[in-house]
Amino acid sequence: MINRGRIGTFGISYQLLNIGDQELRDIDNRVLGSISVRSHLGVASFATRIGRALQAGLNFKLVQFRLSCRGQCVDGGIDATTYAVDAGVQLEPVSNQPLRFGAMIVHAGPRLQVVNAEQADPLPTRLRVAAAYEILDRLLDNPNFRLWASLEMEDRWRDLGSPTWRLGAELAAGQSEVLFVRAGYVYSTIEEVRQTEGAAVGLGLRYERFDLGIARSVTGRSLGPESEPVYLTFGLAF
Repeated sequence: MINRGRIGTFGISYQLLNIGDQELRDIDNRVLGSISVRSHLGVASFATRIGRALQAGLNFKLVQFRLSCRGQCVDGGIDATTYAVDAGVQLEPVSNQPLRFGAMIVHAGPRLQVVNAEQADPLPTRLRVAAAYEILDRLLDNPNFRLWASLEMEDRWRDLGSPTWRLGAELAAGQSEVLFVRAGYVYSTIEEVRQTEGAAVGLGLRYERFDLGIARSVTGRSLGPESEPVYLTFGLAF
């Protein structure tokens, strides 16, 4: 949900990650109960323009990890909550050129405490810098079609030196009612990121105050092809 005001743009969003359920069985393979794993993310956002060329934005995020057990369980499950902050800026240095630069720090906040303070897990704080350029601006004299290409570098805030690279493209057709076709590729030398390395595709539609997007990874490396997740987003501006 988005509200565009005079001093800036406000937004509220919620994300649910459902890992799924798993049966608990004893040594004789009898079902004792089931475990469900869910992650909840609530985000409050604000962005504003500073002068002609600079924009800045801030996210405040409330994160909760919940492991619930039903049936004959050894314990009552796990419920861990923390918060995080994202902060970034975007610069358009030349007024007559469709060129943008951006930088941000994401997932900055206290550790996620599941068991106790000694076993708390640090948040995956990341530094990101990126550049984007609208390619069709010089090729076509038609504002109904725009093709943005972007390159982003992401690195771990606490251990710089092993960046992840992201290459993306977005083709937009239309003005007030816009259809988007998106594609991207991720490359990294970090082992945990390499599991999701590869390409992804997506479609988007903006109609009046409504935004709808759908995306899917096409690598099939981290999960089986039959279980690769599809990401669906919905937005409303008022």
